[in-house]
Amino acid sequence: MTVQLPAVFQKWSPLSRDCGMGAIFILAIAARIGFLVYNLEFVNLPPTWGVMARVGLDFAHGLSTPMFGAEDRGILILYWLVERIFPAVTHTKIQILQALCDSLMVFAAAAIGRCVGGERAGLAAGMSYALFPPQLFLASFPGYESWFAMTMLLMTLSFLRLNEAPSKRLWKDAAIFIILLLLAAQFRSITVLFGIAAGFWSFLVAVMTESRPLPRRIWVRAGICLLSGGIAIASNVLINQAIRGEASPIRGGYGHTFWAGIGQYANPYGVQNDDASVGAFYTRETGLNAPNAQRDSLWEYNAWLTQRGIRFVQEQPGLYASMVMRRALSILMPNMPVTMVADNPAFIKSADEADRIKARKAALADLGYASLRFWMQTAANDPGYLFGLAIRITLLLVLPTGYLAALILAKRRVAALALLPLAYIVVVLSPFYVTPVVVAATHAATLPVAAAGLVLLASHRRRSP
Repeated sequence: MTVQLPAVFQKWSPLSRDCGMGAIFILAIAARIGFLVYNLEFVNLPPTWGVMARVGLDFAHGLSTPMFGAEDRGILILYWLVERIFPAVTHTKIQILQALCDSLMVFAAAAIGRCVGGERAGLAAGMSYALFPPQLFLASFPGYESWFAMTMLLMTLSFLRLNEAPSKRLWKDAAIFIILLLLAAQFRSITVLFGIAAGFWSFLVAVMTESRPLPRRIWVRAGICLLSGGIAIASNVLINQAIRGEASPIRGGYGHTFWAGIGQYANPYGVQNDDASVGAFYTRETGLNAPNAQRDSLWEYNAWLTQRGIRFVQEQPGLYASMVMRRALSILMPNMPVTMVADNPAFIKSADEADRIKARKAALADLGYASLRFWMQTAANDPGYLFGLAIRITLLLVLPTGYLAALILAKRRVAALALLPLAYIVVVLSPFYVTPVVVAATHAATLPVAAAGLVLLASHRRRSP
């Protein structure tokens, strides 16, 4: 049996590509607006918005907040700018802005796909990003995760262009890369090491794919990436020193985040993966009340939690190592949110949804996964769960398959370079903390590689006897 590609993939011209990408862009807008409208019940509930999104609106309206210094401030600045351009910032304006900006990313995704696997792969990458369920979720959900995904995608494209750039264009592409690094670090400071990682990654990929001795261009481009990363780190240190008096390249909430990561797994301290639990742990250990994130200074609180985290690693090295390995596996084999609701309490947005989840878990405990009755009850009472589960399982299988196919069938060096976001998040966040939405944003950035790999795999099977 052979696999036939759709007719749209068969013949190519510049005009057909442009028309195809225009249609994909329109489809991306429609998908995001449609997803937003369908989930309006959840999106417009005030608790639905993340803390930073709610604080962002306050900041845009002229209210000061200590979180401007302690947290990633990109979204606060963005909301402030939107308020100055389109007065009276509202939920709707921000969500429309996110949907439009995220829809534009289909062009970046297509460009990466073309770099990896050619024209057909480019179209497939753009289409995949336009309809990628986790990214539809992020684009509709007010917060910084959608902007994190967009900046990761743009940094990846810039990184590829920098590695393939002719000498006469090299410094122009380097300047663009530096600007994107600085921008990304303001939205999510976990990206602050991306430039340094890019330098090491380009060298490592070259060692695995190039003949010896390595060409001079490899050393030059790896060095430029390292230099760009150094500039981004130094800039973030200076900005944080000026704003909060702390010479740190990352946000001030590191200690709290680390202990939330400990709470993702069973631990001897009883800490769970939520802010209240980490605050209660701090109170038990110090006798002091945990600060209010939206009102009080968080610096001393996070400094103590950071020092206590170092002690935990020294006291429980085996437990900590197992947490790192399990977290890395959860990034590589993603289980991502694709709807406005999920089993994680952080995503429960209404009392009705909470009741459905409680009833389903009770039925599961009583009947078990192997029971046909359990699945029939779930289909009748909570069909949305089955829909989301089907998509999550599909992505769990399809994404790793696409990545592997790209590394085997595509331009191996380019495919490996384009997987930098995934490698970066595994290395940087596995030791600390990762959430499903961060995993979703990461795989959105590497989705073009998977799409290219699947197109090449289908084409390879079609040519096989």
